[in-house]
Amino acid sequence: MTGNKPSSGDSGASQPTGTPSTHHESASLGLGALWRRLRTPQTRQTPQQPSVPESSNPFEPFERGRFHIVGSLLGVKTEIDFEQVPDDPLALSRLGTTYVLGQPNDFTYFAYPQTRSLDRIPPTPAFEVVPGERYLIEGKLDAELNSQISLFVIFYSPDERLGQERTILAPGDFELSFVAPEKATGVSIALRVGGAATFELKRIEAHHVTQQRGYDAGHKASVAMLVLNDIANDNRVIKTAQTLVSHGYEVVLFGMERTAGYRMSARRIAGMQAYLYPNPGKFLRDTKVRSLRWEHTVAYMKASMWARVEECKPRFLHTHDCNTTAIGLEFTRRLRAGGHRVHWVHDFHEWVEGFDNIDPEWQSVILRDEAEAIAHMDQRFTVSASIAQHLARQYELSSEPEVVLNAPTLSV
Repeated sequence: MTGNKPSSGDSGASQPTGTPSTHHESASLGLGALWRRLRTPQTRQTPQQPSVPESSNPFEPFERGRFHIVGSLLGVKTEIDFEQVPDDPLALSRLGTTYVLGQPNDFTYFAYPQTRSLDRIPPTPAFEVVPGERYLIEGKLDAELNSQISLFVIFYSPDERLGQERTILAPGDFELSFVAPEKATGVSIALRVGGAATFELKRIEAHHVTQQRGYDAGHKASVAMLVLNDIANDNRVIKTAQTLVSHGYEVVLFGMERTAGYRMSARRIAGMQAYLYPNPGKFLRDTKVRSLRWEHTVAYMKASMWARVEECKPRFLHTHDCNTTAIGLEFTRRLRAGGHRVHWVHDFHEWVEGFDNIDPEWQSVILRDEAEAIAHMDQRFTVSASIAQHLARQYELSSEPEVVLNAPTLSV
């Protein structure tokens, strides 16, 4: 890609047809209106030579197959040119906004540094890495029209491609944390766009986390905190996480969206990194048996969250509420089976057996998960002394769970 502006002879860069007056009108169209015109079937036709001066060409301000941003890579201000790989479908960029005119099954890649194929080793990396060290790429994305965009980090040695990490991007802030694999010396960065899209990459930065924050590559002081809600409205979870941060721990939050969706979103909540996953209950709305819906929801969250939890390699796994006991047990077993030392902490928010307003079959499934998991927890908390006493008596625990009351935050 050379970033040339399309001309009337470019087969992929057709221009609106019509009278000369229509061409003059197109030159002053806003980006939204121009997008709508580009999306019409005529954009796939062989363009007609406009009957207006070249300076009135509505495509004149656009660059084809690339977009530019000033970023920061390991503390160095960097002029970053993302180049399209390959050069089809048509992608145009102007004033920071990129338009991809793809079909539903198309995938369009934009890579930095420039390369003819993501399988090839680039002449120079986006930035160099040290095997076993942790890095973080963060930024901000604006996107429209249900754009499907993913961020990829691709690892290379001097001799071969070694693999990749990726995350699906939602509008707003994003982060991708990774540990450089053995033999890796550098990385390239790529965005993948599914189908048609309009987006603007507002910010992108890369940080050497191990070096900056003083954690080793395994994040031994980290906490993965799980709750099946949107986190932002759960004061108990947020206060617990903020307390841990104030004592020097790094906390990563895992939650579940309130609304239906089909992809994970990364954001900051109360200053902490959070990953919110689609709510599978929205897809199971017609399920008549609540207990089956529950089991499918738990299974979905296990499958969705596991890869990122494993990547975090938390020193502590902190689960909340009655709906994460099975997830916590599964993740603890998996982490330990992989040779990772993890301490499982669970916070009981309610006394499930005392519920008298839920489906009995659903209640029995929750209690079954609780009974299977509780003996495997390394530390237990709850909200009241009476619940602590009940749990200890019910499950013959050697000690009662610690009580942490729900109380407002006091400033000293």
